[in-house]
Amino acid sequence: MLTVLSLALGMAVCLLILTFIWAQKSADRFHTQSDRVVRVLSSEEGGFLLAATPAPLASALALEVPGIEASVRLGQLRSQVLQDGAAIEVTGLYAEPSFFDVFSFEGTGGDPRAVLSEPYQVLLSASAAATIFGTADPIGQTITLEGQGDFVVGGLLAEPPGASHLRFDILASFATLAASDRRADLTDWDNSRSFATYLLLDRPETSARLSDALSAISNRTYAGQDRRLSFQIQPLHDIALGLLISNEISTFSTPLVLVALLAALGLVVMLTAGFNYVSLSTARSIRRAGEIGMRKTLGAGRGQIAAQFLTEAVLIALGALVVTYGLLLWLVPAFNGLAPVQLLGAQISAGHLFDPRLIGLFVAFSVVVGLVAGLYPAAVLARFSPMAALQSRHSTTGFSGKWLRHGLIGAQFALALFFVLTTVLLVAQSRQLLHADYGFETDDLLTLQLQGQDIEVLRNELARYPEIVGVAGTSRLPMSGSTSNVQVSREGMAEPIPTFEYAIEGDALGVLGLDLLAGDALRPGGASDTAQTVLLNESAVRVLGLGTPGDAVGELVEMNERPTEVAGVVKDYHYDILIQPIGPMALVRAPGQIQHALIRARPGASEMALSRVRSAWATLDPARPVEVARFETQLSENPLSQIVGASIRLIGIVAAFAVLISLLGLLGMAAYHVETRVKEVGVRKVLGATRREVVVVLSSTFARIVGVATAVAVPLAWLASERWLELFAIRIEPSPWLLAGCALVMSALALSVVASQALRAAATDPVRALRSD
Repeated sequence: MLTVLSLALGMAVCLLILTFIWAQKSADRFHTQSDRVVRVLSSEEGGFLLAATPAPLASALALEVPGIEASVRLGQLRSQVLQDGAAIEVTGLYAEPSFFDVFSFEGTGGDPRAVLSEPYQVLLSASAAATIFGTADPIGQTITLEGQGDFVVGGLLAEPPGASHLRFDILASFATLAASDRRADLTDWDNSRSFATYLLLDRPETSARLSDALSAISNRTYAGQDRRLSFQIQPLHDIALGLLISNEISTFSTPLVLVALLAALGLVVMLTAGFNYVSLSTARSIRRAGEIGMRKTLGAGRGQIAAQFLTEAVLIALGALVVTYGLLLWLVPAFNGLAPVQLLGAQISAGHLFDPRLIGLFVAFSVVVGLVAGLYPAAVLARFSPMAALQSRHSTTGFSGKWLRHGLIGAQFALALFFVLTTVLLVAQSRQLLHADYGFETDDLLTLQLQGQDIEVLRNELARYPEIVGVAGTSRLPMSGSTSNVQVSREGMAEPIPTFEYAIEGDALGVLGLDLLAGDALRPGGASDTAQTVLLNESAVRVLGLGTPGDAVGELVEMNERPTEVAGVVKDYHYDILIQPIGPMALVRAPGQIQHALIRARPGASEMALSRVRSAWATLDPARPVEVARFETQLSENPLSQIVGASIRLIGIVAAFAVLISLLGLLGMAAYHVETRVKEVGVRKVLGATRREVVVVLSSTFARIVGVATAVAVPLAWLASERWLELFAIRIEPSPWLLAGCALVMSALALSVVASQALRAAATDPVRALRSD
């Protein structure tokens, strides 16, 4: 039973990862021509790969590559449908009519190609139509997309028969862009971030000719320019599970590095389960020595003995598979709840677990696990001497017996302890991220997404409430992971300095509690209330060589080649997620870029201030839901915190499985260890040994194993933590007392499991023990 349970635990983690990979590889397989569809990627020299290209590229390729049967350009559409006084958030795509030539999505209620041929027409998914119109017929109705215009619903989209990396509520006609103020983008070879280009090739071999054409177009288009784009193609089947690519038009692809990490963690858990099987099987050989000797006496050869035990191992693994399915039904929802999985849109559906092809793969995996796990025990048992086995004199001491079992048990415990320590340190670092000193006042600070609302109108509305003492605007929230760069230089510098840029409005410095070291703040009515001035932080002043903060005030710098005066210098503070030290930063006044409000509540009145903001928003914009939160909430939801939180849950699950498997191994080995020393226990008790002395004797071997494993795991965990903690600008220092305390608790837990078996043996009647065979 212990063997089945430990194998099931290890297999559950591995099969969960296998299911995840299967789900990702299954994406976009329902397109009938999927093996001939490619996506064009672009990149600047030394830059990231982008899942987007300039809009004119598709037309150029159609002229130069005869093997392209169809091409389609897609543009991202994120907006809100303003319907009956409500704002309904939707995601969608601008698409050309050829969308339905390349992909196997289907429309209902009309000709979808005709809908996408006319400006300001859309196709709605069935779910979006139900959300917007309820039970009413949406065909022919008009919807208003905020910032995009009014669109006529020309048809509906059928539910796709499978998963796709393209996910949307709305398909809007690409012709709309040509009729809007974005028409210039359609001929701009420098705009490489707005549109995705997909091609349907006549046959897969055309891709080589296509690559040559892409190189030629790049050379011709960007000849003599400083900025040069290069292009490459990516098969449709490689999108959902492939490279980490920026600027995805619809959803993120699952990077292979994440799959590799998951596979490594699954392998660790599977190894611990395999260690259990080998150690328990070799220990159990003592009880089966007589059976093996009898079979060999009756003529069975080594091969037959080995085949028998390999068959048993496979059957045990198949039995474990049944238990594994029960574990998977619990693990899949937990896995789908991980932040990176949700961000990537890479959830596993319950239906995948019952896909006959995947079930066949699970069975094959179980057979392989059984064969691999059973190979060593089968080889050991097949070598038993018939005479020694029948006389119960067979020994499994030496490297192939006791030392191997002890080594496997020690390795299990060391791995489990390593993951427990890593999880504990991750939790400590996560708390540090939430409670660190960021250089500005985070207490009683609220954030509000403006959604187009005028910041001055909002400020006047909130001024009525005594719980709110300050309101300012910003283009991006600090510590949110959202940044914008500007190139800053001064006379005599060879290269400009990449600098983070934030637009601010009102008394942003006062609301955030930032220290102005020199000069004037950028505020309405002030001397520096102009777009030609900037506030720099200390790091920018230092990198630009402007001297002291006082010396920097009044100096001229160039921001994106535009002369700008330094109005003031602010003390360094953490504005980006904590993966890098503080770098150069510029604060500018740009009212058109303000997207968020920073709201300072009176100390201790944050809850009431939240209520006041919600009430004010309901008055100002009842159609849109208010998006207001404490700053602490934003900190817990920024990309770094989500990654750390997901890592805690993921490694915590692995640690829990590793600990459970390790404890099961210790329990099984302790039980067999005690069984082999029953007579010894009887003799010791007859000679006057107490229960405590018997427990100490029987547990001493395992105490040494646990001690050695702890001595190995703790330094390794320390060294590993020193490496990954280097990723954080604000980091904890691993406490020796914390590591030692965790190791002590784990050791006590392990020894208590061993002691339970030793106590059972110590309570045995010595006379019965001495009579046992």
